[in-house]
Amino acid sequence: MSFLHFISLLALLLGVFILTGLGTSKLWLASAHRYTRLTGKAPIDYWPMLCLFILSLLLPVAATIAVFWVFPSNVAQFEHLTKKLFGYSVSRLTLEFPPLTPEEQGRVIERLDFLLASSFKVIRYRVANLRSHTSHVEKDTIPAYFQWQDGQRLILVTGQAFPPEKARWLRQILTLGTQGEQALPAEADVTIGGEEAGTLRLSLRQASLDMMALGSLADRLTGKADFACVLAIPLQRMSPLFFGLAANVIEVTSLGKDVSENVTARFPNDVKLTRKSYPVVGADAGGENRRPRLLLFLSRHAAKDFRWPSDRVEQCGPKTMPLLEPAWQVLLARQALAEMSPSEIRGFVFEEKATFSPWYAKGAWQPVFPKPDA
Repeated sequence: MSFLHFISLLALLLGVFILTGLGTSKLWLASAHRYTRLTGKAPIDYWPMLCLFILSLLLPVAATIAVFWVFPSNVAQFEHLTKKLFGYSVSRLTLEFPPLTPEEQGRVIERLDFLLASSFKVIRYRVANLRSHTSHVEKDTIPAYFQWQDGQRLILVTGQAFPPEKARWLRQILTLGTQGEQALPAEADVTIGGEEAGTLRLSLRQASLDMMALGSLADRLTGKADFACVLAIPLQRMSPLFFGLAANVIEVTSLGKDVSENVTARFPNDVKLTRKSYPVVGADAGGENRRPRLLLFLSRHAAKDFRWPSDRVEQCGPKTMPLLEPAWQVLLARQALAEMSPSEIRGFVFEEKATFSPWYAKGAWQPVFPKPDA
């Protein structure tokens, strides 16, 4: 048992002793006063006092047994228990859906797993043993919780409150994705300038955020490479120009600090972008849909600012969304919502900071623990 745990138990037992003693004296005085008032004589029968004295000894013993039975000896588990008792700080997100079947509800939870997985709180304590001069780590996990109401309202409660930057990003995605209107054209002809010149027709409404490593192969293998946030736009029609880009432009990933602007993509005037021309830093065979994509450079960031591999939209979104026009922000928000949920999200309520305890919250809350390999 740790010193912190011992002090907590000692304080609890001391409180039981004091309260029991006060209760005993109060009961005895009340009984004696009543006896004197009814008989006019001083109380001479001491058996109530004796019974109450025995009870005052038994109660702390029973409390001690209960404390050691209920309260864990693990310090981290003890803290988790106190957080459940008094409540802890969380973020609460309520999502509105059309009526969903149990199978559809399960798919929504599976898709939102990345959001829940990023909210677990792990409590860690390093406990020292003064006798053996050794130490060990005690830990416990505060899970996320979710609850379905009426088959169309999902309430998510995190294990800990989201950081401010992530909370702002999530609110922006939900606001733009559920209320914004699509204003971009479905496709556009983009003029490629540089050594590889020509025109490519791109599917603008299929664009998405992505990230790629920059730097030498050694830097990428050792985790020292910087990262670029890119706008990945699929091709509407294949062109011989694309193969030349794939062969030449992809080498930009091995460049040094500066991103090459020898190859640029210029958009027509009806495509609302902050800049009319963007460096082309890659051309690949496509993501999950296996459609060839043109990768346009948006911003560069140091390796320490990124977790790799991780959710690319979550990391690049807060850094690049302010660089884009509202029409592109709506598009990317809708793409992010489509990745978050296979069903349409019709509305939301987001509380960045709230107090929660599964012991007192109404409804059937289901915990979501991290996976064993997390």
